[in-house]
Amino acid sequence: MDRKLSSQLRRQRALQAWDQRDKPEKKMTLPKVLLCSMLPQFLAPIIPRLVLIGFRYAQPVLIGTVIRSISKSSEESQDDGYSVVLMAVVVYVGLAIARVAYQHRLNRLKIMIRGAVVGLLNNKQLSQQSTGYDDAKAVTLMSTDADNVVQSASMFHETWAQIIEVAIGTVMLARRVGWVCAVPFVMIFFCSRVSRYLAKNLQSKQKDWSVATQNRIAMTTSMLGSVKSLKMLGIVDHAESLILSLRLRELEMAKKVRWMMVAYNASANALGIFAPILTLVLYVIVARLNGSALDVETAFTTTALLGLVTHPANMIMTIVPQAVGSLAAFERIQQYLVEPPREDQRLLCDKAEDSLVDISPAMSLEDVAIRGLTASKPPILSNLNLVIDKGSIIMCSGPVGCGKTALVRALLGEICTASGTISVSTKRIGYCEQSPWLPSGTFKQAVCGFLPEEPSWYQEVIQLCCLDEDLLALPRGDSTMIGSRGLNLSGGQRQRVALARAIYARSEIVILDDSFSALDGKTESRVVENLLGSAGHFRKTGTTVLLVTHSTAHLNLADQLIILGGGTIAYQGTWDDLKQNPKYASLKVNIVDSKNDTVVKQPQVDKTVQSQNLKMAEAVSDLSRATGDISLYAWLATSGTMWSTQILIAPASGTELHRRLLSTIIGAPLSYFSKTDTGVTLNRFSQDIQLVDKQLPPAIMSMSNQVFKLLVQVVLLFSAQKLLALSLPLCAVVVYFVQRVYLRTSRQLRLLDLESQSAVYSSFLESVEGVTTIRAFGWEKQAEHANVVCLDKSQKPAYILFCLQQWLGIVLDLMVAAIATGLITLAVFVRGTTTAGQIGMALNIVLAANATLLSLVTSWTNMEISLGAISRLKTLEADTPKEEQPHEDFVPTEAWPSSGSVEFDKVTVSYNPDAVALQDVTLKASPGQQLIICGRTGSGKSTLLLTLLRLLDTDAGSIRIDGVDLRLVPRSLIRQKCFITVSQESFILGHASLRFNLDPSTSLPDEAIISALERVGLLSHFHLQNTSSEEETRNPLDSPLSSLPQMSTGQSQLFALARALVQLKSINHPPESSANGTECRHIMPILLLDEATSSLDTETESVTRDIIRQEFTDKGHTVIAITHRLGGVTEGLRPGQDAVVLLSQGKIGKLGEAEDVLDAAALKG
Repeated sequence: MDRKLSSQLRRQRALQAWDQRDKPEKKMTLPKVLLCSMLPQFLAPIIPRLVLIGFRYAQPVLIGTVIRSISKSSEESQDDGYSVVLMAVVVYVGLAIARVAYQHRLNRLKIMIRGAVVGLLNNKQLSQQSTGYDDAKAVTLMSTDADNVVQSASMFHETWAQIIEVAIGTVMLARRVGWVCAVPFVMIFFCSRVSRYLAKNLQSKQKDWSVATQNRIAMTTSMLGSVKSLKMLGIVDHAESLILSLRLRELEMAKKVRWMMVAYNASANALGIFAPILTLVLYVIVARLNGSALDVETAFTTTALLGLVTHPANMIMTIVPQAVGSLAAFERIQQYLVEPPREDQRLLCDKAEDSLVDISPAMSLEDVAIRGLTASKPPILSNLNLVIDKGSIIMCSGPVGCGKTALVRALLGEICTASGTISVSTKRIGYCEQSPWLPSGTFKQAVCGFLPEEPSWYQEVIQLCCLDEDLLALPRGDSTMIGSRGLNLSGGQRQRVALARAIYARSEIVILDDSFSALDGKTESRVVENLLGSAGHFRKTGTTVLLVTHSTAHLNLADQLIILGGGTIAYQGTWDDLKQNPKYASLKVNIVDSKNDTVVKQPQVDKTVQSQNLKMAEAVSDLSRATGDISLYAWLATSGTMWSTQILIAPASGTELHRRLLSTIIGAPLSYFSKTDTGVTLNRFSQDIQLVDKQLPPAIMSMSNQVFKLLVQVVLLFSAQKLLALSLPLCAVVVYFVQRVYLRTSRQLRLLDLESQSAVYSSFLESVEGVTTIRAFGWEKQAEHANVVCLDKSQKPAYILFCLQQWLGIVLDLMVAAIATGLITLAVFVRGTTTAGQIGMALNIVLAANATLLSLVTSWTNMEISLGAISRLKTLEADTPKEEQPHEDFVPTEAWPSSGSVEFDKVTVSYNPDAVALQDVTLKASPGQQLIICGRTGSGKSTLLLTLLRLLDTDAGSIRIDGVDLRLVPRSLIRQKCFITVSQESFILGHASLRFNLDPSTSLPDEAIISALERVGLLSHFHLQNTSSEEETRNPLDSPLSSLPQMSTGQSQLFALARALVQLKSINHPPESSANGTECRHIMPILLLDEATSSLDTETESVTRDIIRQEFTDKGHTVIAITHRLGGVTEGLRPGQDAVVLLSQGKIGKLGEAEDVLDAAALKG
């Protein structure tokens, strides 16, 4: 594409115009901004459109000229025959050229508008306030609403052009039939009354539809980002039901719009059907009353003019509902753009000009009070006074929920201060979140971020973070794809990659938010020594470091300690002073020897999966792209009539297609999500479903109508001039070769168009998830450039497809021009073959055929793109593997598991023949026993857990629960009923209610949920907000989690424990037992803990262990826990009953009492 179509240029122009907009904003502010940013391009289609109008209205003149020529004698007509044929050539060829010139400029304008709108949204996305929850609003606006805005260009130009056509046609018609020309306007008046009423109520309903679509996509986005946790928790079915309910809500809103569209089109079509008939009948009556008759020339010229008046009038009335939809899209996008941006209140403290030594601090807080996202809520922290010197290492600790993360976000400028001043020496800060943001790409790209590659520095950073050994285990080294959100890396690897990124950026200030919580003791010690030790990297480079941690293992390395508590700084000083402080116990800090920590889980890398990940950038390929999908077109040919109504069939089809898509995706194995980028999958749920909902039904209905009309017109045309039938074989040959070239090329382009959109979706999703990190590093411009690259890549196939469609249009137009010219030539020079009436009818048919061909090409274009979506959905359903297998159909008794015994019998698991993760594992957990799984990196702990949950299949051996072989039981039943899992990756759906996040089955009363929150100490957290009068009537449990106070990472782990307590009650109190009054079940599910306390302080961890003991262990539940923090865990083990398992290289290295295993493994000093 040329530079004028560049997304970068269009973004710059749009941002300049937006910054210069009038304030306060009005309803048409955004349209004016877009108009100002591309005024020359917006005006470019006007001249060819005016030329097109001129050629269109030359057709009635041509018809009259031909009829008069035929009515003359042979000698007279022979003289002006050549001029008539020349006139026909000019008119019909001119029509073809003017139409393609107009449409080409219009298509270029559409590409520009999309580039500008997406650019505005992406820029806003990177500057808006971060809520902490994934917000899919920008994704919906970028797809659904942006597409509606793009269509506004053609609506605008068609509207003014159609008005001119109506005016010119009316003048010409008045000259022919006098005052009778008012008949069409009477029809227009009555039809417009209906249209006006419908349009008045359409915008609000269109907006409701868009909001419902946004809610569905937002929930789908959250689901796709947490699919591993969904499967581990066994709540896939509940999540699927929730999304399906949102889909039904969306279709209910759509149905209201469709009803209005049907009524609107009915009133518009009445004009084109009745106006010509009534006008001619009335003219004949008037003519007879005046003693004259209707001659041939007047009849056919009037008919042509009536068509040229009623068709544009009909089109205007049809455009109105589309324009209303576009206005609703403009309004939604503008509302998003004017939302208050992030307010960075930090001040830059510059070095004094007269000072030889820079004594200004790196960061300082003076009487600072930090509030939450809502100003009406009380401050999270207050009376903060802190000075952090340059080059110092500061460590901040405190209990869960004390405000550590809030302090970090305030230092990053993400949270506003209620009072006081925050000063920083630089706003470019190396930031590592506890759950790090890692965009999809290669390992090396994740480390380098948006910075250029420096090989020697890169290698040094890898060694500092102890990632060199990890790279050796990856099949393609640092060229290995890490997947969306780093799905193919372990938790420890993700944290170290984020740490490496902060080091690689050479940031003057580095903020680490609990960045060692997922590391095993040995790796943590090495990394900490490399970075924070006396000879560490940060010491050598003079980097200022703020480490926020719940652990106290490395506090002795800090220059200054900060302990938060009671909503303020409870202690500030050095490590030596802290040890002598009499208030030490009240600070809730316990010195823990880091040697008590064993290694974190680090699963084997699936080399097959990793190699397939290299193809993620190509998204999902369609194997039949080049040859075409014959069965799809066969289905279209046999089933096209079922789309004749938007009310009955379209909603049913949309429901079924979405259900099958959701079932296919959510029922896929975990390996599918490690190979497929989230943007690719989300594109199916957003763009493809939108095409099926909004574009495909009217496109197929319109195309069917136009094909039928064209066939009738061709038959009538050949009946008027039988010699034209001789051109039929030639036309057939031309059409055959045209469609052969066009269909094969257009199919590839439309699939490329749809698939290339996935990169744009991924770009938006990654910006949403990582906006805090992007802004901390100061990478907003680089993120915008990455979005521009993705957008340009998606625009290219769309633009080429536009050009190809215009090629098809001009070929068909020129073929019609040839037929029309041949018809006139035969009529003029071959006497006796055509009468004046026949030629008048034939030329009117040609006039109608032009409009029919235009509509046919338009509807064919829309249908092609929509069929591409159908084809992709069809291919996805056929090619996506299913997790559930046919032989897994054994359903145990209602009381299973009744005791909770777990038996591994010679279990072997491998990701591929060269990577055995577990080998001949034989292990038994007795009912009520606590089994602690430990081991070094790559020992197979994670594989053991995933195999137990049937997320991985066994190569040999079996796993039995209470004697039942898990290979025979449906996987969903195993996860729902057999296990209660507390995953390391906190599962939270911000757009779902608090109730759903805790009780997805919605089977328990409010009291049970509130009791669980109170048990883990989170009830007061959710009661901190001040609700409005409107919200007071709503049950707080039914409020979206995103509207409630945000949780820290530690609180999220407590939230997961509360969910486990609720799930335990739900399993033994199913909905059916409450409904029919039956007794509660006594099922004994096994509790699985996967690093469940990795982000908790020592005291909170102790409380958590007490809860697990009281609610699970003491009641006879089997507990299997994976942990790298053994110091506290071993305290709760019962001698002679509980056991610790040491895994080594996929085998059981030691099984026995905690002391014996730890001493044997040299894990305890």
